[in-house]
Amino acid sequence: MKLIKLVLKNFRTLILSDFRENQLSKYFANVIFKNISSKNIKILDFGSGFNPKVILKLQHKLKTLGYESKIHCVDFYSDNELEVLNTESETITFIDFNQLEIIDTRFDLVIISDVLHHIGIDRLEHEKNLKKLLKSNFILIKDHFEYSLVTRYILVFMDFIGNYKDSVSIPKNYFSQNKYSKFLQKNNLQIIDKVENIKLYSSIYFPFNLKKIQFIHLLKQKI
Repeated sequence: MKLIKLVLKNFRTLILSDFRENQLSKYFANVIFKNISSKNIKILDFGSGFNPKVILKLQHKLKTLGYESKIHCVDFYSDNELEVLNTESETITFIDFNQLEIIDTRFDLVIISDVLHHIGIDRLEHEKNLKKLLKSNFILIKDHFEYSLVTRYILVFMDFIGNYKDSVSIPKNYFSQNKYSKFLQKNNLQIIDKVENIKLYSSIYFPFNLKKIQFIHLLKQKI
């Protein structure tokens, strides 16, 4: 198992480098700049993972756009992992999910990037922490659409390459546009900005480069 994870980690680094992280942080920064006027923002990265390059790059890009950001990153971290991660930045704090309930902060923006499908599309309504965070001022979601069995298997393959090394479970299915609409409706959310058909991988890396399946939506609670 350890050998497989090491091979996958090196394979991903070799073929993708930081292209995906650079692209995502650029897209996120542009959406924030277009829609959030306050230059002092509190951000929560929900399900930030063990290799937080995107949030570090995003914070740098936001600074060049005139923003001062305080960021909390939350995931299933051990004490040892938190000790290492919390040396990355003075303005980014990493916490375990168990600590999330005791944080008395209303975030300006919650980022949920490639996380919802790992929770399980059919179990989202039972995720208490998620329900609480969906009431934040803005919610930025990055995820995938599946259009057929072919695109589902492509997404499974992509998740295996990207996440198996970190012992993250591989989903059995992803959002269809219909399921996603129901998720928004159930949580009283509306799309206020979106970036679709986004380019996260170089054109030579099929099937990673299928733009059709990728989307970024900025959401807000309906009044």
